[in-house]
Amino acid sequence: MNVGPKKILLAYFNSWWLPMVTFMALLFIFVPAQLARWLLIGTTFSRLLDMVLLGGLLGCVGLSFLLLVAAGIWNLVKKRWAKGIVNLAMVPVCWACALSAYSLLLLAATFGTDEDHFSDNLVIPDNMTVTEPAPCIYAAPGDSQDTFQRALVDALKHPGGDDASVTAEIPSLMRLEEKNPQILRRYLETNPAWRVFKEEGAVFAARRWRIGSAWNTRFVGFFTNREIDPDWSSRLFGGASDGSDTETDSPAAIPKFRTRCSIGLSGKPWMADVTFTTHLRAGEAKQVVPDQKRPTERCSHCVIATGDLVLEIFDESDSNERRLTNAALVELNDEFRPLAESPTWETIEACLPAGSIKQGVDSFDLLKRGTDGYYVSETWLNPGEPGMIYLKAFEATHGTPLSVDRIKRTTSEWIGWSADPAEQFFSSSDFTIYEGDFEKPYATRIEVWFVPDSRGPERKLIETIFKINGFHGR
Repeated sequence: MNVGPKKILLAYFNSWWLPMVTFMALLFIFVPAQLARWLLIGTTFSRLLDMVLLGGLLGCVGLSFLLLVAAGIWNLVKKRWAKGIVNLAMVPVCWACALSAYSLLLLAATFGTDEDHFSDNLVIPDNMTVTEPAPCIYAAPGDSQDTFQRALVDALKHPGGDDASVTAEIPSLMRLEEKNPQILRRYLETNPAWRVFKEEGAVFAARRWRIGSAWNTRFVGFFTNREIDPDWSSRLFGGASDGSDTETDSPAAIPKFRTRCSIGLSGKPWMADVTFTTHLRAGEAKQVVPDQKRPTERCSHCVIATGDLVLEIFDESDSNERRLTNAALVELNDEFRPLAESPTWETIEACLPAGSIKQGVDSFDLLKRGTDGYYVSETWLNPGEPGMIYLKAFEATHGTPLSVDRIKRTTSEWIGWSADPAEQFFSSSDFTIYEGDFEKPYATRIEVWFVPDSRGPERKLIETIFKINGFHGR
């Protein structure tokens, strides 16, 4: 018997019960799957559930509801009154079930336990040497080594106008990409102001900012006034002398902004799904139309292409003028000019910020950032050849792997190297350990692994055991 898609579809629409049963079945699969996703957060299976739930199952639930309505209308048009009436009568019933399922999930998220009980019976042995992570302390900005950050902040000190024009003048970057891409790549890997990493098969370099005494990494790459203005929270929550509670009511406040700068080294931007992107060719001038989501914020996303390289600048500030974008273009062109003129390792060393290469032995430090589970790694290493490092984490007494995929994805980075083993190169990353609960610390062995570009075997460079708490939020 030949059963094609057309016959199946006709059988579906001609039925009085099949559309309703399909919707209810999908709904009752979705609810326990969502609960399982919360229970398994941080695991490989959780990531699979993320894709199934967000990418497919939830969409199928919504589509089946629309098809239920369509089946009712179809049967009424065909004068199958009983079937059409039953179909449409099931619409409010299915809607009520969907609302009940949503309420159940909301209650589970609000009142359900945050604990996963992973660390309930874990004990740190007395004879185990365990290091306690130090808290992250971000001092006020102004470090002369981060000229990029200083130029962007200084640009915001001038009132913005309505001229939203951008000229994509980046001749030094164009020349490097065309003539000496290997020098550009090694400079980005060696410079602690850049994080070079791979995501979904493409390679990117994201600009770090120096905050206090350290180059700061953000996994999604965004920096705001909150990171570099130590007094913003007191103004926001404490209020100003005139009773207002805005972030910029103090003359000394850094204006509110959000920005990100990255270089796509594989021919595509890091952020590819922005609806308000302005595309430019290198050297082209254009009027940018900022996305005006809120009256005091103007967002733009400029993507500038030159050969196999894509420069991306996100700019959110309080005027149409793209002050952050224009300042970033000037600074980037100045940064890469010496390399374009003299593409050598000696020029790379001369262009690096002070302290980028440290003499000594390798080291690995872990810092706490905010609440439990959030950590910042800081390493000084020299693998002696080009390649990428990433972290692995294990519960130290039983060897249980922790948040495997998430940690590898957020900590992978190509780093600097040289033939001199006494020279050490910096790397930093933000990551989260999900296993474990609030106020139930346990010992975790964190290892730094190296993947050589030569396709040789991976090797472990350094490891340390830390006393950590897992991320207890759900």
